[in-house]
Amino acid sequence: MQYLAGELPVAAGEVLPLRCAHNTVRLRFDLEAAEFTHLAKPDAAFPAVHFSMLADTRRNEARGTWAQARPAKLALMLQCATS
Repeated sequence: MQYLAGELPVAAGEVLPLRCAHNTVRLRFDLEAAEFTHLAKPDAAFPAVHFSMLADTRRNEARGTWAQARPAKLALMLQCATS
């Protein structure tokens, strides 16, 4: 798992080229140049922004209802996400 150095705004249609470096044990992706809105602590802790996503019970219930009604589509989405 890798996190970028921080959060940065991206406009619709904007392209930010990534530089990829590798050695025998890892791949690393970095932005050539970026103006981050703030820097992030480089650890694998649960990102703070996810707490508000977890607290959004109305939206989470809607997603759950959708997933239960369409198990084949959900399985395909999960398969694509892990491939």
